[in-house]
Amino acid sequence: MDYRFYQSTPNAGVEWPVFDSFDSEPDFTFVVLERSGDPDANNQTGFDFYGAYGDGELIDAWAAVQPLQAITQAQLPNPVTFYPDPFNVA
Repeated sequence: MDYRFYQSTPNAGVEWPVFDSFDSEPDFTFVVLERSGDPDANNQTGFDFYGAYGDGELIDAWAAVQPLQAITQAQLPNPVTFYPDPFNVA
């Protein structure tokens, strides 16, 4: 399983991945980790942060056409333990 982390400006128009089949597991999962406008997050970075896990090649191909910038885990605004499973142990 591969993990990827991304940032984008708020309201950047990120389109959620669409998978063809409802009777099988998706190739990867994409989630919001933190929104800059969320009062509970209060990251004050001016960016929204996302994570993806699953097939790394498919994640990379999908993300290449999205308004996302790839970042490292260390560039997240909070320690990785702040985020939900499975990202908190990535």
